[in-house]
Amino acid sequence: MEKRKPGLGLRLLAFFLALLLFLTLTWLLGWLLMPQRKEYGSLWEQYRQEPERSLDLLFFGSSIVYCDVSPAWIWEESGLQSWVMAGPEQTMALTYYYMKEAFKTQSPRLAVLEAGSLLFRKYQDYSRANVSTMPLGLNRISAVFRAAERSEWKGLLFPLYNYHARWTEAEWADAEEHLHPAQDMMAGYTPLARSIPQEPRINRDRVPEEETYLANLAWLKKIGDLCEKKGIRLLVYLAPSAARTPYEVTERIGADVREMGIEFLDLSDIASELGVNDELDWYDPLHFNISGAEKFSRWWGRMLAGEPAPRPEAETELWKKRLEVLEARKEELQSG
Repeated sequence: MEKRKPGLGLRLLAFFLALLLFLTLTWLLGWLLMPQRKEYGSLWEQYRQEPERSLDLLFFGSSIVYCDVSPAWIWEESGLQSWVMAGPEQTMALTYYYMKEAFKTQSPRLAVLEAGSLLFRKYQDYSRANVSTMPLGLNRISAVFRAAERSEWKGLLFPLYNYHARWTEAEWADAEEHLHPAQDMMAGYTPLARSIPQEPRINRDRVPEEETYLANLAWLKKIGDLCEKKGIRLLVYLAPSAARTPYEVTERIGADVREMGIEFLDLSDIASELGVNDELDWYDPLHFNISGAEKFSRWWGRMLAGEPAPRPEAETELWKKRLEVLEARKEELQSG
């Protein structure tokens, strides 16, 4: 008796199941070969180790945030538990998808966003660093197609394309870091040691192209709408820097942000109020080193103290440990 061939439906199902298995295995292999990020932003694996719904506030933005803002010092001043979910030269479009993903596991009462990315180009050459570590899901896929260069799509959708060359050098310990990521004791902050004296000046290069600026404002509007929908207060600020953005630009940013009904703080000229020493507290014209970051972070803690109020179920022991680790790191960097 002649054997009946499987019908077209069964053959299509078998094909798609085989394709799905292939894609899953290649994705997992690419993910395991990818070096884990442990500093300089985009620390998604560590962020997801935080106890769910435990954070009071989240900071977003570029390196100006993860180099300048230390959650442990904010906690010491205010009792507020925070995390820096920033990335290198993170554009406003990428920040939107970062917020959508971050709010899946945390429900902060306050989201704080540094507004320097309103001056960024559409792509800032760090799409791979920002997107590669995002959890697989709709937000990552949307970030690829809406906020990353087309030249990066292949490697961001199929990580094995970017990291297959590590096959001969990767060790099982690298895979273990992905499978069992540790909590980040710096809570997203990257301390910088170098101290380079700075002379305050106006950086005339920080003037955006009109079309790009308007597109960035549109993404900020989406961020504002997202926070409003989630019941999260949004605060936008411009960070202090030795190379100050021109006054006419910061004034326009402030007016445009406030017109959206979003809170705005221009901290461009706050360095002297913080007690920043231009000889000792800067890493470069845009970023504080660890001593400058301490002054800025403690200011945030004092400014935010009581609003919002710390959660009653605060992870006190964890944050005591974080403060100990940070103080030890500070001593190490400043004595090195």
